[in-house]
This record gives sequence, structure tokens and C-alpha cells, in this order.
Amino acid sequence: MKKDKITTVEGPIVNMHGSLDETPVDGIVEKQMLVTSTRTLSFDDWKKTRVYASVSELIYFNKIFQIPLLVLNKLEKINFRTLFEHFMNTSKDFPIINKTVKNFYSHAEQIANGKSEFCYKEGLLDIYWPPGEFEYINLVKNNKINAFYQEFEENFKSFCKSDLSAKTFKDSVELNKKMMRLPDCSINDIFVDKYNIYKTYQSIIKMEDHDFKRSKEINLEIIRDDMKFNSFEEWLREVIWYGHRSGKYLYKVLENDKLDILDKNDMTGRHVS
Repeated sequence: MKKDKITTVEGPIVNMHGSLDETPVDGIVEKQMLVTSTRTLSFDDWKKTRVYASVSELIYFNKIFQIPLLVLNKLEKINFRTLFEHFMNTSKDFPIINKTVKNFYSHAEQIANGKSEFCYKEGLLDIYWPPGEFEYINLVKNNKINAFYQEFEENFKSFCKSDLSAKTFKDSVELNKKMMRLPDCSINDIFVDKYNIYKTYQSIIKMEDHDFKRSKEINLEIIRDDMKFNSFEEWLREVIWYGHRSGKYLYKVLENDKLDILDKNDMTGRHVS
């Protein structure tokens, strides 16, 4: 270890979505040794790696910006490393994104000081959350999610070099925002898809070819009334905790040519009257 300049830190073994009440029956609390730097990996690079992982979790794997990121990846051939690092290097002109990245760095430093790999805050079901989920929860709880989308669109639109990608990107941000299952949204909504975004998104995640293009307008119905939540805590439990591997982050979407877009403010259930 001395030759390879391996630096380690001892920290608690905590299960993702585990509780503080999970005391071992035998009273033995397990710990782990984490490597925080080596001869070929500086501590600063280790922190960047932790932050990179948390950023990819938050903006892609938690679905928040998955669709517009795929648009930029496919239409402008921007690789995901570039996209994630662009988010990491966001300027102070975008305070919510900037604060989110700072929180990731702060958490990495806490890990290096012997704290848990996961985040705990009393009142959030009193369990441990992955850093990306933890930031998403706080964005929703503090009513900053809409501003988060605005900052993302403004920050990433510079990648668009053609009129098609610019318009597809803008619409894809709106569609992705509408599709996120939030605690206070239970009235169905519609999205007019002009660039074959939803079908292409489904094709990409099935490892099929993409086909973003100007197309016949398709009315998509965002199904929000299939689940209703009596509290923020219920949303945390059913969507973020229980649903993080089962697709509950996103609302279901139906293609419905019978929808009248002029009636969207009158939508009270599954169908438009």
C-alpha cells in the first residue's frame, strides 16, 4: 500500500434505503475500508469520480433529463461523458445546478471523512438515499424542479447546431418534465409531439435506431391519474423508494389522436370530453 500510495478511510456499511433502526441482532456493526486516492488517482480525481457518478444518477438514470440528453447524443453526436461533465462544470449563472453539484462534492468529502456513502435527513422516511435521489427529492420538496428544468435547457441548448436539434431538444425538455411523476400532479395532461420524440425515445431505450425528425403532430396523453398520493411521504415511498427499479418515475403515455388540444384545461380524468 505504501508503494502504491493507497489512502483509505474507514466508514460505516449502510444499505441503500436502509434505516437507522437496522441494528444487527448480534450487536456487531460492520465497517468498510474505502480507497480515496492512489499513486495514479489523486484525491481530487477521486472526488470528481464520485460526483460524476452522482450526476449521471441524477440527470440520466433518475430519468430527469434522460430524453433531452438522448436527443443531444443522437442528433449532435455528443457523448455522455461530455454531457455529464458539462453539468458538473456549470457556471454560477445557473444557481440551482451549481448548488446541486456543490452538494455532490460536499458529500464526497464527507465520505472521505468517514461518513456514509448514502445521504440521511430526518423526515425523509428516516432512511438512507443515494446522492442523486437525495438531490431530486430536495428539488421537489423545495419547489425548485421547474426552475431546474429551465436552467438545464438554457445551459445545454448551446450544443444544438441545427434548427432540427434545437427544436427537438426544446420540446424534449418539455416532454420529459411533463412525464416525471410528481407528488402533486394527478390530472392528465397532453403533449403535442412534432418531432417523433416519444416513439424514438422508446426505440432508443430498447437498443433500436433513433428517428428524431419533423413529423405529423401526434397528441400524447400523459396519464397522471393512475396513482394519487395523500402526502409527500407517500410519494417518496411509492415512487422514489419502491418504484426506482420498476419505472414509476415516469407517467405512462398514450398516443391518442382523438384528443382535442384546445380542451387540455378541462381534463379531469383519463379522457377528454
